[in-house]
Amino acid sequence: MTQARFVHIVDDVPELEGLSDGPVMVIALDGFLDAGSASALASGHLLENSSSRVVASFEVDEFYDYRARRPPMTFFEDHYTDYDAPRLVVRLLHDLNNTPFLLLTGPEPDMRWEGFADSVRKVIEHFEVRLSVTLGSVPMAVPHTRPVQLTNHATAKRLLISENVWAGEIRIPSSAQSLLEVRLGEWGHDGCGFVAHIPHYLAQYGYPEAASAMLTQVGAVTGLIVLF
Repeated sequence: MTQARFVHIVDDVPELEGLSDGPVMVIALDGFLDAGSASALASGHLLENSSSRVVASFEVDEFYDYRARRPPMTFFEDHYTDYDAPRLVVRLLHDLNNTPFLLLTGPEPDMRWEGFADSVRKVIEHFEVRLSVTLGSVPMAVPHTRPVQLTNHATAKRLLISENVWAGEIRIPSSAQSLLEVRLGEWGHDGCGFVAHIPHYLAQYGYPEAASAMLTQVGAVTGLIVLF
């Protein structure tokens, strides 16, 4: 296993060695960009429909603020019985055609965003990832009676597969995922993503329609068969 400052990477992953142009990595972090739990539902669906194993793990203690997001644990009668430790990992999965791909999941880092981005870069370069695809969702003034709208973004225009419904420039709160895409572009790695627009009145509830829409676009941009 290769060890960098914040990440441990499995050296031998034979499933990825026969790929002609490198695997795809899907990135779906819990936290800021997950209105309607859309990315969590999407990543959960991918995990439920494939065997998986961890091929890289991050030093979560370096990124997680335990006092801001206290992990749950169980107290039974007179003692503590278990603790749900946060995990930030990359797993190897297979799509419905048995094509291998990577999935990065876990809590969005609360700190050391640059260190996190550099650690993801090490994973990408170690496994020769050809494209990283981020999933996210935000509350918007949109109705649930219309098809889910997505904002498509990328490090290069050639990676865009859909036209956004609006054009212009806005200032928005940043996230670890958005900074990661910026840095990947600066480092010469291809990255793109999809942000689902969630009706603001449903942002606190699971919205599977958005997860389905994002996975459809993941399939379109990567060639993976990942139907919801």
